[in-house]
Amino acid sequence: MGVVLSEHESGASLAGDYADALATAQERLARLQLAQIVHGRRVMLLVEGWEGSGRRQALQLLAGSFDPCRVAFHCPADGESDEGRHWLAPYWSKLPRAGETAVFLR
Repeated sequence: MGVVLSEHESGASLAGDYADALATAQERLARLQLAQIVHGRRVMLLVEGWEGSGRRQALQLLAGSFDPCRVAFHCPADGESDEGRHWLAPYWSKLPRAGETAVFLR
Protein backbone atom coordinates (compact mmCIF):
# COMPACT_ATOMS: atom_id res chain seq x y z
CA MET A 1 0.00 0.00 0.00
CA GLY A 2 1.61 3.24 -1.12
CA VAL A 3 1.31 6.72 0.30
CA VAL A 4 -0.38 9.26 -1.93
CA LEU A 5 1.31 12.62 -1.36
CA SER A 6 -1.71 14.55 -2.61
CA GLU A 7 -3.60 13.34 0.47
CA HIS A 8 -1.15 15.22 2.69
CA GLU A 9 -0.44 18.37 0.74
CA SER A 10 -1.55 20.30 -2.28
CA GLY A 11 -0.63 23.55 -3.85
CA ALA A 12 1.17 25.24 -6.68
CA SER A 13 4.62 24.17 -7.76
CA LEU A 14 7.59 26.08 -6.39
CA ALA A 15 8.08 29.52 -7.91
CA GLY A 16 10.01 32.66 -7.06
CA ASP A 17 13.54 33.28 -5.95
CA TYR A 18 15.92 30.72 -4.45
CA ALA A 19 15.43 31.65 -0.77
CA ASP A 20 11.65 31.54 -1.05
CA ALA A 21 11.73 28.28 -2.99
CA LEU A 22 14.05 26.69 -0.43
CA ALA A 23 11.92 27.84 2.51
CA THR A 24 8.78 26.52 0.79
CA ALA A 25 10.39 23.14 0.08
CA GLN A 26 11.66 22.84 3.66
CA GLU A 27 8.21 23.66 5.03
CA ARG A 28 6.56 21.08 2.77
CA LEU A 29 9.09 18.40 3.77
CA ALA A 30 8.56 19.19 7.47
CA ARG A 31 4.79 18.77 7.06
CA LEU A 32 5.25 15.50 5.19
CA GLN A 33 7.59 14.18 7.86
CA LEU A 34 5.12 15.12 10.59
CA ALA A 35 2.36 13.21 8.77
CA GLN A 36 4.73 10.28 8.36
CA ILE A 37 5.52 10.23 12.09
CA VAL A 38 1.87 10.56 13.12
CA HIS A 39 0.80 7.69 10.84
CA GLY A 40 3.79 5.50 11.72
CA ARG A 41 5.03 5.19 8.14
CA ARG A 42 8.59 4.39 7.11
CA VAL A 43 10.45 6.37 4.48
CA MET A 44 13.54 5.37 2.54
CA LEU A 45 15.01 8.17 0.50
CA LEU A 46 17.73 7.30 -1.99
CA VAL A 47 19.77 10.22 -3.33
CA GLU A 48 21.94 9.41 -6.32
CA GLY A 49 24.15 11.57 -8.46
CA TRP A 50 27.56 12.02 -9.95
CA GLU A 51 30.52 12.59 -7.68
CA GLY A 52 30.83 16.33 -7.06
CA SER A 53 27.33 17.08 -8.34
CA GLY A 54 26.24 18.83 -5.14
CA ARG A 55 23.89 16.13 -3.87
CA ARG A 56 25.24 16.36 -0.30
CA GLN A 57 24.76 20.12 -0.21
CA ALA A 58 21.27 19.88 -1.67
CA LEU A 59 20.39 17.20 0.86
CA GLN A 60 21.77 19.29 3.74
CA LEU A 61 19.60 22.22 2.70
CA LEU A 62 16.43 20.19 2.21
CA ALA A 63 16.90 17.98 5.28
CA GLY A 64 17.42 21.02 7.49
CA SER A 65 13.72 20.92 8.33
CA PHE A 66 13.69 17.24 9.33
CA ASP A 67 13.35 16.16 12.95
CA PRO A 68 16.91 14.94 13.63
CA CYS A 69 15.66 12.32 16.10
CA ARG A 70 13.61 10.64 13.34
CA VAL A 71 16.05 10.62 10.42
CA ALA A 72 19.26 8.67 9.80
CA PHE A 73 21.73 9.23 6.98
CA HIS A 74 23.70 6.35 5.47
CA CYS A 75 26.42 6.16 2.84
CA PRO A 76 26.65 2.55 1.67
CA ALA A 77 30.26 2.01 0.71
CA ASP A 78 30.82 1.35 -2.96
CA GLY A 79 33.69 -0.87 -3.88
CA GLU A 80 33.54 -3.10 -0.82
CA SER A 81 33.72 -6.79 -1.48
CA ASP A 82 30.06 -7.58 -2.00
CA GLU A 83 30.56 -10.78 -3.95
CA GLY A 84 27.98 -13.32 -3.00
CA ARG A 85 25.72 -10.74 -1.36
CA HIS A 86 22.48 -9.47 -2.79
CA TRP A 87 22.78 -5.91 -4.14
CA LEU A 88 20.17 -4.73 -1.60
CA ALA A 89 22.04 -6.18 1.40
CA PRO A 90 23.61 -2.83 2.45
CA TYR A 91 20.09 -1.38 2.76
CA TRP A 92 18.41 -4.28 4.55
CA SER A 93 20.42 -3.79 7.72
CA LYS A 94 19.49 -0.11 7.90
CA LEU A 95 15.75 -0.18 7.23
CA PRO A 96 13.90 2.50 9.22
CA ARG A 97 11.49 1.69 12.01
CA ALA A 98 7.89 2.93 11.97
CA GLY A 99 7.76 6.73 11.93
CA GLU A 100 11.43 7.08 10.94
CA THR A 101 13.28 8.09 7.78
CA ALA A 102 16.43 6.55 6.33
CA VAL A 103 18.34 8.57 3.74
CA PHE A 104 20.85 6.73 1.58
CA LEU A 105 23.44 8.76 -0.31
CA ARG A 106 24.94 6.91 -3.27
